[in-house]
Amino acid sequence: MATNATHSGGYVDLDVHNMFGLMEEKATNLAIQSILPGKRPFLISRSTFPSAGKWTGHWLGDNYSKWQYMHLNIQGVLQFQIYQIPMVGADTCGFYNNTDEELCNRWMQLSAFVPFYRNHNAIGALSQEPYRWASVANASRIAIAVRYALLPYWYTLFANASMAGFPPVKALFYEFPDEPELFAVDRQWLVGSDILVTPVLTPGATTVEGIFPGRGSVVWRDWYTHAVVNATSGGNTTLDAPISHINVHIRDNSALLLHQEPAYTIYQTREGPYSLLVSLDAAGTAFGTAYVDDGISFPPGPSRSLTFQAAEGILNIESKGEYVILQKLETITVLGVQKPTQVKFQGSSAEGWIFKEATEELVVSNVSVDLNGQVTLAWR
Repeated sequence: MATNATHSGGYVDLDVHNMFGLMEEKATNLAIQSILPGKRPFLISRSTFPSAGKWTGHWLGDNYSKWQYMHLNIQGVLQFQIYQIPMVGADTCGFYNNTDEELCNRWMQLSAFVPFYRNHNAIGALSQEPYRWASVANASRIAIAVRYALLPYWYTLFANASMAGFPPVKALFYEFPDEPELFAVDRQWLVGSDILVTPVLTPGATTVEGIFPGRGSVVWRDWYTHAVVNATSGGNTTLDAPISHINVHIRDNSALLLHQEPAYTIYQTREGPYSLLVSLDAAGTAFGTAYVDDGISFPPGPSRSLTFQAAEGILNIESKGEYVILQKLETITVLGVQKPTQVKFQGSSAEGWIFKEATEELVVSNVSVDLNGQVTLAWR
C-alpha cells in the first residue's frame, strides 16, 4: 500500500491502519459482555494498537517453522509486556512450512512458559499436533504439567498486571537492572520474579548455556529436583538439556502457591488441592503472594489475597478477602532448611513430615488446611 494512502477525513493509513483491529477488539469484547453478562471475555487478536490490552490478548502472527522463529518468539513475548498486552504467544511449532519432530519438541516446551499457548499451522502444512510424535507428546505432557501446577502463580501475575501494570513475563535485566551483562539476554526470561526459563533454541543440542542473575547473591534451584545450581557468577553456566527437557529454575526468597495435582483440564485442576513451594534465601527468609477468585466474574467479584512470609524458622500465611477458597492446602515444601529436630503445624507437632538432606528440603504432607484463615508452620 502506498505510504501516503489516506482515508476519508484526512487520516493517513500509515498512522491508523491497526486502529481497525483495535475497534474490532473493543466491539467484540463489549458484545461478549452483553451476550454473557457477568462473565469475563477472552479474546485473541493478531492486529493490535495502543490500549488493545484492555480488550484482547495477542498472538504474534504468521511465523515460520524454523529455529530462528522460536528465538524470535521470546523477543515478541517480551516486547508485548512493554506494550501492556501481556496475554501473548506465538504459533507453536511454526505456522508456515513444515515443522519437524525436534523443533516441535523444543517449541512445545518453550510455549508452556509463556502466557498464550497454541500449536497452530497453515492449511497444507505437515500436521503438527503433539501426538504425531511420541517424543513431542512426552515433552508436552511434562511441560504442560508444570504449566498447570503454576497456574495459581500465573493467575496472580495477571491480577497484578491488571491492577498495577506489572508485566507477568520479564526480561532478565528488568528484574536485575544493575547487571549490564543481562541487557542483551533474549534467550531466557523470567515468569514473574521467581521462575527462570532457559530453553534449547538450536537443533541437535543436548546442553544449553544460560546465565543466572544475581552474580552469586541469589540461590537458584532446579524446578524438578530442587537441587541448588552451581552457577557461574556473571557468566554463562552449561546445563544438561536432553530432548524433552526444558530447564526451569526457582529463585530464592520466593513462595509459590501451586496446584498439587495437574489434571486434564484447567477446571479439573482448579478443583484439586493446593501445595506451597517455599525457597529460602541465605538469611532463611522468603516472601510471596497469591490472588484467588472464581476465574469467571467480570468485573472481578469477591477475591482473596494470600501472603506467605518465612523468617527464623517460621512460615506464616495470612489470608484476606471475601472470596471463600474451597480447596485445601495439602502439602508445604520448604527449600534451604537445615535438618530440623521438631516441626510444628498450627501450634502442634506435625505428623508426616520428611527431610531430604541432599536438597535441604522439608516436606510436610497431608496438612489439609483451610486457606481462608491464618496458617503457621515452624521448624527448628
